[in-house]
Amino acid sequence: NEESSQLDLNIDEGPLVRIEKISFEGNERFIGSAFLGFGTSISGAMEAGDGVHFGSVYKRGLIQRDLISIAEFYRDFGYLDARAWVAEETFNSRGNKVRLRIGIYEGPLFKVRSVEFRAADGGELLLSHQELLEIVGVRPGQDYEAARFAADESALRKHYGRLGHPAAARAISSGDGSSFFSVGGPQRKPELVVDDDAAEVDVTYVIQEGRPMRIRDVIVKGNVHTRDRVIRREISLEPGDLADGYEATRSWRRLLGKSWFRDQNTGQPFVDWRFVETDRPDWVDLSFEVGDMATTGQFLFGGGVNTNTGPFLSVSLNKSNFDLFNTPSSWGNAFGEILDGTAFVGGGQNLSIRAAPGTQYSTYSLSFSEPDLLLDHIDRIAFGLSAYNTHLRLSTHEERRTGASVRFARHFGRDFSISLGPESTLVEVLSPASNAPAILLEDEGKKQLTGLSLGFSYNTIADPFSPVDGGRISLNNRFIGGAFGGDMDFHTSDLRMEKYFPLWNDSRGRHWVFGAIGRLRVGHESGDNDRLPYSERFFLGGHGTMRGFSYRGIGDRENGFALGGEAAWNSSLELRFPVVSTKVRGSIDEMEYVRGALWVDMGGIGDSVRDFGATRVSAGIGVRVRIPFMPQLPLALDFGWPVQSLEGDREEVFTFSMGKF
Repeated sequence: NEESSQLDLNIDEGPLVRIEKISFEGNERFIGSAFLGFGTSISGAMEAGDGVHFGSVYKRGLIQRDLISIAEFYRDFGYLDARAWVAEETFNSRGNKVRLRIGIYEGPLFKVRSVEFRAADGGELLLSHQELLEIVGVRPGQDYEAARFAADESALRKHYGRLGHPAAARAISSGDGSSFFSVGGPQRKPELVVDDDAAEVDVTYVIQEGRPMRIRDVIVKGNVHTRDRVIRREISLEPGDLADGYEATRSWRRLLGKSWFRDQNTGQPFVDWRFVETDRPDWVDLSFEVGDMATTGQFLFGGGVNTNTGPFLSVSLNKSNFDLFNTPSSWGNAFGEILDGTAFVGGGQNLSIRAAPGTQYSTYSLSFSEPDLLLDHIDRIAFGLSAYNTHLRLSTHEERRTGASVRFARHFGRDFSISLGPESTLVEVLSPASNAPAILLEDEGKKQLTGLSLGFSYNTIADPFSPVDGGRISLNNRFIGGAFGGDMDFHTSDLRMEKYFPLWNDSRGRHWVFGAIGRLRVGHESGDNDRLPYSERFFLGGHGTMRGFSYRGIGDRENGFALGGEAAWNSSLELRFPVVSTKVRGSIDEMEYVRGALWVDMGGIGDSVRDFGATRVSAGIGVRVRIPFMPQLPLALDFGWPVQSLEGDREEVFTFSMGKF
């Protein structure tokens, strides 16, 4: 013990080993890997564990975690006895690469034998067994699938929320949370009794119903720049209302759809809401928190290509939460305060200034809108002003438009409005091709179009990028000429409709939605006119009308040029589903950035509503992208193919659009 010695250790680290290949055996139900994530993949389950994949460093601890993840993956699909193990490891001659063969025992597929409901406190439930069974999707005889239970928890939470029972997942409580609704405890999972011999499962939903509550106060916080009334205008619940979680979620979507609010640290869109327990029994506060960054405006310089109108450059100033009366503190500070967004911000107004010259289409515009002119909050009067100049270059001719319009709208509640306003447009038809259609040659030159627009709108869609439910119907009528003067006499009607139906939620609470969209446009000449001017006729084809066909690619043609029609209709059926989303710091909900779509378009064009001609049909797939640093400018990409067309129609597989350009 009194002597000491030195011990030298020689360590041979050997080569750093990476995984060269992973293969699977025994997997009959699921494929081992999937191209670009299409298909149900065991490799995806491994990525959900610790991310072992081709080329990664060989770590036994991570592999063991991924084996557990594979087994859990199978159990989520009803293979409750599933297990996975490393069946073989094969190293190359240099010892720096290894091939893994994963053995999988899938076991039997378990079925649901019975579905029961039980109160967490042992008492009676408000709803009968049959009523609850109609709400949930799990049924005896179905395969046991964990995703069904996540959807059932959401359906029960929504139903009880409509009854005024706020959910514990959305509540801030100082006690044990027993006053709020929940299913399955903290794990939000049902109780299971497993019969291994029969490969069956008895499912029991343990429901904590909480109690019905009312809203004491609506609290808005985090709005450093945006006026309080502007945010409250989008919240459909008020003091005294039932604590309806479903309606609170719709208000959340409505605020998120504004694209005003983002997290100060990450820049991601951020709006969150909670029910907060109060000192009054059966009363809660409804709290909304927003990430109120000052920079709700964007000065954008760039360019792009639109499949309808070709390449363009763009310089624009978009101020989506503008306030004309929030002026700079002084002239000396004006430039800096406008640049950093602390001036002219927070009033909920919209200002857009844009210059976008292009090879086929150029536009220069100025628009301003005030959604609450007289500060009436809900039943309000809105005001809009716009001026524009456009230049469209087609193979048939060039067309210039210079115009301005004023619009007043009376809102009745949050959803319904009637609008009215004058408009004036100078239309110039220039340089027609020598073989252009005769009806175009007749309209060569300048014509002043003066008239009045009258319309209505009913809109219950909360988030335009990612609509889950609700719908919209609008009708806009233009009365040109007659008592209003000008060079032409006609009127047009434009009816638009869309409706969204939530189908189900995935395990992460994201929505799969079915959408139905339709549009009908009709024009009528009046006075001395015997037809609509060529510039006012309707065309089909391209993004926004009929995908799978080129811009103005549908309908009769003269000398190869589109004639359009005095009536047109088109509709779309779409299945929309989540592709990419992420958790947002401080919020329960996930923010969706990419959505996919499977769609079918239909439409027809003619000279009257009695003569639309043959119906065209196309089908395809699409992607919708909300760019994190530019949420106001969503990107739409579509690939479509005609299913039913006529000779002379022009096809185009790929269409895309960015924003509302």
